[in-house]
Amino acid sequence: MKYSYKWLKELSGTKKSAQEIADLLTFHAFEIEGIEKNENDFDKVVVGQILEISAHPNADKLQLTKVNVGKEVLEIVCGARNIKVGDKVPVALVGAKLPNGLEIKEAEIRGAKSFGMLCALDELGMGSDHSGIFILGDDLKVGVSFAEALELDDASIEVDVLANRAHDALSHVGMAREIAAVEKRKLDYDYEVLVLAKKKTKKLKVTISDKSICSRYIGAVLENVKVGDSPQWLRNRLEKSGIRAINNVVDATNFVMLELGQPLHAFDCEKVGKEIVVRNAKEGEEIKILDGSAKKLNKEDIVIADREKAIALAGVMGGFDSGVTNVTTSIILEAANFDAPSIRRTRSRLALPTDAAIRFEKKIDPSLAEKAMVRVIEILEHISGGELEGVVDEYPKKAKYWSVKLDLDYVGRLLGEDVPVKRSKEILSLLGMKVKGSGKIVTVEIPTFRLDLETQEDLIEEIGRIYGYEKIKAVPPLAPVQSPVINEERFFERKLKNILVAEGFSEVYNYSFYGRKDAGIAELASIKHVELENSLNADQNLMRVSLFPGLLKNVRENLKNFREFSIFEMGRVYWRNGDI
Repeated sequence: MKYSYKWLKELSGTKKSAQEIADLLTFHAFEIEGIEKNENDFDKVVVGQILEISAHPNADKLQLTKVNVGKEVLEIVCGARNIKVGDKVPVALVGAKLPNGLEIKEAEIRGAKSFGMLCALDELGMGSDHSGIFILGDDLKVGVSFAEALELDDASIEVDVLANRAHDALSHVGMAREIAAVEKRKLDYDYEVLVLAKKKTKKLKVTISDKSICSRYIGAVLENVKVGDSPQWLRNRLEKSGIRAINNVVDATNFVMLELGQPLHAFDCEKVGKEIVVRNAKEGEEIKILDGSAKKLNKEDIVIADREKAIALAGVMGGFDSGVTNVTTSIILEAANFDAPSIRRTRSRLALPTDAAIRFEKKIDPSLAEKAMVRVIEILEHISGGELEGVVDEYPKKAKYWSVKLDLDYVGRLLGEDVPVKRSKEILSLLGMKVKGSGKIVTVEIPTFRLDLETQEDLIEEIGRIYGYEKIKAVPPLAPVQSPVINEERFFERKLKNILVAEGFSEVYNYSFYGRKDAGIAELASIKHVELENSLNADQNLMRVSLFPGLLKNVRENLKNFREFSIFEMGRVYWRNGDI
């Protein structure tokens, strides 16, 4: 996942640079894939607002614009047709040097003077799009630096998050908690105040057909929503995290997913009706999803349906016919928790590795649904004018905290380093756990967002990685050292290979399986083979009973380039019991 450096910095309170954060995470748990930084300073490129547009007197394809750049109003000749009065755009002032090498000078274009340039994305070195001027968010202040407005001093830190940490670390809050814990601070993000308003909706009913496929479903109805472009701050955060901005409703759901780790979805209320049913798909049922493709489903897939048909592929992708558009005024927001194995099978079979599916298939905390719903409602009320009509929360079996006994003396024995008791307790507390007890054996209450912590060894690993593995001294093993027992078979095999190589042979390695065609060519078709139930393909479904078929393939390929050659192979063959 890509993380915004500035976002992590705001949440964690760190003062470290992007590179220092990457180094910190590498030492304490995570593998860093890379850091992306903007190399352009965009000196003399500012945010401008178009005040007037008129036709160029001497060129049909050009326009004359008057642009407010803060301290003055400039006359600029422009050829793009996607601009209108009121638009905020990047303006390269006279003296600016753009990433493509162009230096902006005062110019006279077909008899009209131009004192700058309105910029397209490719001219700013931000892609290859030259279809028109880059239109900025309405919330930006005129005259500010373009780099400051788009937070181009931000960086993207790409982190490889393993499956056992996906339920909490695939979010900016989760990763910020890690950074803060290493720096001996508690995350300054108050989860306790996020309590969903108990305003019951009168416009939506939710039914979960089987609680094993959906442990929680929250639906919220927002009215008087105005769908449009997102403010620039929101678009900036999405871009740094590798997600394309679409509209303010979809962007808000994606923002909260990146912040908290809970996928969300929005339906057009008018296209759905008053009832939502979470159920398994019918065998052969079809749904057209948001990317425009039609998918044929089976009974293992989970769908969100209304009274008539499936309207979304649960946990994977929304339906084409129920999505939010620019004319939508009322929406249903979904925050749910779906069965991880079901989502994984659907995602794999239909080849839909969406951001939502990647999170759901790793299993996430059911309590996140409420926190995410409160957060997205808060954002949408601010950026879309939406008003909450009410919510419905189907939560058949509430998730509970669980406890693990921890022997504090065992920490040092397992790590090979005596970590002070006070520091061990502090580390667990900083990671969101509650430590109860004052003796050597304490009870640690595990928060629901750390689904990977089940044993005291898990807790000791947490203590070790935050404390710092680099602080653990290298100690030679105290066990008696014995010479290894010589493996006569392997010794003979190695000696025979060396003899063959000395005689000019080349060793080859082949797969341990082949197909019926290869078996027939080698006249082995009549032999009963061990068959693979889940083979890579039809040409690799039989375990080999001889090395000969593979060597025949090697000969056939080598004859294309060599007239003479010598090859050999040593390996295992596989026979059915009783067939030898």
